[in-house]
Amino acid sequence: MDNVTFDISQKVKEWNNEIVQSLIPNNTILSMYMVAGFGGNSLVIFIYGFKMKGSKEDRYFIPFLAMADLWASLICASFGIAQNMMQATFDNEQLCKTWYLFAALSTFTSVFFLQIVAVPRYLKVCQPLGRQMTLKWKRFALCMGLTIAFILAVPMTYFYGSDLFFNEELGISGFRCNRLSSVNKTWSLFYGSLILFITITIIVSLICLYSKIGLKIRDHLKRTKINRHHKTVEHSQGNVLNSDDRLSYPERDTQSRDNDDRTEETGFSTTCRDLEAPTKINGGKHEPRTQDLECKKEKTEASRV
Repeated sequence: MDNVTFDISQKVKEWNNEIVQSLIPNNTILSMYMVAGFGGNSLVIFIYGFKMKGSKEDRYFIPFLAMADLWASLICASFGIAQNMMQATFDNEQLCKTWYLFAALSTFTSVFFLQIVAVPRYLKVCQPLGRQMTLKWKRFALCMGLTIAFILAVPMTYFYGSDLFFNEELGISGFRCNRLSSVNKTWSLFYGSLILFITITIIVSLICLYSKIGLKIRDHLKRTKINRHHKTVEHSQGNVLNSDDRLSYPERDTQSRDNDDRTEETGFSTTCRDLEAPTKINGGKHEPRTQDLECKKEKTEASRV
C-alpha cells in the first residue's frame, strides 16, 4: 500500500515538473515584473516621501499609490510564480485562500487609488476655480478605497482554494490553487460579473477624465503658443520702429543737402517742385491756392534771372 502511494506521489511530482518546465518563460516574466515593480515603486516612495520638500498636498496620493503598486507587484508576481511551480501539488488550502485574499486586496487597492488620483487632477486642470479636494476629503477617499477593496477581496476566500482535478491520461489526481469546482456556480458567476463591471467602469472613467485633462492642456498650450507668437511679432515691430528712429537723423541731413543742390541747379525750391496741391472749387470755378501762386511767382523770378 505504501509503495502504491509512493508511486502515485512520484507520478504527480513528475507530472508537476513537466508543467513547470513549460512555464519557465512565464516565471521569468513574472520575476522581471517583481524586480521592476519593487525597484520603481521603492524609488518613487523614497523621492516623493522623503526627498521632495515644500508642500506635499499636490502629490499627496503619489506615495500611497506607489505603496499599493509595490505590494501588488510583489504579492501577485510571487503568487503567480508559486502557482506555476505547484500546478499539481498545491494542496495547502489555507495558504491558497490567504494568497488569493491579499492578491485581490492589493490589486483592488491599486486600481481604486488610481481612480482616486484622477479626480483631483481633473478638478485642478479642468475646474481650477471650482471646489478642490481638501486634505480631509483625500484621506476619506483613501479610506473608502481601502474599505471597498477589502469588501470585494473577502469573497475570494470562499470561491477560491486548493481544488482537486484529475488527469485522465495518467490516471492520477493533483491539487491546484484555483477557483473551487464545488462552490455555487451562480454566485461565482455573479461575483465575476461584478468584478468585471467595476473594472470596466473604472477604465471608462479614467479614459474620460484623462481625455478631458489632455484636451484642456492641449488648448492651453495652443493659446500659449499663439500669445508667444504675438509677443514676438510686437517685439519685432518695436525693433523696426526703433531702427527707423535711429536712422532718421542721417537721412534727414542727406535729404536736406540734396534738396539744396537741386534748388541751386533749377532755381526752384523743393516745395514748388513736389507740390501737387488740389485747387479749391468756388461756384464751379477753379481757384489757385496761395501756395500755387507763390510757386508761380518763384518760377517767374527764376526765369527772369
